[in-house]
Amino acid sequence: MTVERALVELFEKKKASLKDNGSAGRWWSPVANHILPAIGKVGVADLTVQMIVDKLGKVYVEKPDTGDKVFFRLKSALEYASAQDDRVRPDVVDRAKVQLPRRRASKYRQDEGHHPALDYRDAPRLWGSLDLGDVVDAALAFYLLTLPRVANVAHMRWPQVDFRKAVWTIPPENMKTGVAFDAPLVPPALRILRGAKRFAFKGSDDLVFPNPRGRKTRIHHVNFLNNRLKQGGWQSTSQDKLAVAHGLRSTFSSYVVSETSHGARLAEMSIQHEVRTKQERAYNRADLLDKRREVLGDWAEFVLSLSARRAATASRLRSVAEPHGDRTMLDVERWLRPPAEDRWE
Repeated sequence: MTVERALVELFEKKKASLKDNGSAGRWWSPVANHILPAIGKVGVADLTVQMIVDKLGKVYVEKPDTGDKVFFRLKSALEYASAQDDRVRPDVVDRAKVQLPRRRASKYRQDEGHHPALDYRDAPRLWGSLDLGDVVDAALAFYLLTLPRVANVAHMRWPQVDFRKAVWTIPPENMKTGVAFDAPLVPPALRILRGAKRFAFKGSDDLVFPNPRGRKTRIHHVNFLNNRLKQGGWQSTSQDKLAVAHGLRSTFSSYVVSETSHGARLAEMSIQHEVRTKQERAYNRADLLDKRREVLGDWAEFVLSLSARRAATASRLRSVAEPHGDRTMLDVERWLRPPAEDRWE
C-alpha cells in the first residue's frame, strides 16, 4: 500500500464525519498540495524519518499551521495502514518532528501547554456523557461550544445574552483585555441556554448557571468545571494528567488546525485570545463575527457528531421495531447490523 492509497482510503472513511462530506476540500487540500507530490508513491512500510524530514520538513518549519495539518494527516494515514500491515510505523512522523529545527510558533497562537487538554477526538464522547438537566453539566456543555474563560461562564448573566442576534456579549469587567467581547452562539448553544432557564431560583441573581449550594454567593467556584472533568476521569493528551476546562480551548484549536482550513488566527480570535493590531481588534469586534460563528459551527457539528449518529441509529431501530412489537431492540439491532460505532453497548 502506498501513502497515497492509505490517504485516499482514510478520506473515504472520514467523509461522512466531515462537513458536506469533505467537498470543500479542507481536509484533503494539505494532502493534495504537500503530501502526495512529495511522498505519495512511497510504500507506507518503506517510509522513513529521513524521507519525512527531507520532503515535508520545510512546510512544517516555515508554515506551522499548514505543517501541523500535513503531519497530522500523514500520521492518521499511517495509523490506518498499520492496522493492515504490522510493518508500518506511525511513530516515524513524531520522530521526524524531533529532527527538524525549532520553529517559531504562529503569532496568533499562545502557549497553553500548562493547561492539560483533552484530545479533540474525545470531545464527542465528552459531550455524550453530559446531562443537560444538571446545572454543572449544562455549563460544561455550553463552555465546550463557546470556549470562553471558565470565569466568564461562572459569572454569565441573562442580560448579556441576545437571543435574536445569537450573541453573548461578555462585559469589559469580565474580560482579561478589559474590552467587551461578542461571542457568537451557535444553535446547540442557544438550545442549552433556553433549557438553562430551569436553573433559576429566588436569589439566583440573573445568573445563567447559578450555584444552588452557594452560601455567600451564587457564583460557582472557578474549579467547578474542572471538578466535573475530574469526576469523569477525562485524560489529557499527555496521559499522565487529567484534562482541565481551560485546556478545552487548546482542544478546539487543535481541531481547527487539524481538521479545517480556517487557520490558527481565526481559532485564536474565536476563544478571546488578543490579536496583535488595533485593526485586527476592530475586525474581532465586527467583520469577523460571522467567520467566528462559522468556525464554532463546524466545531459544534463535530462535537455533536457521535450523539447525532446514536440518535439516528435509535430512530432506525424504532422504525423497524414499532411495526413488530414482539421484537426487542436488541433483536432489531442484530438484524440490522448497524456500523460498529453506532451499536448499543
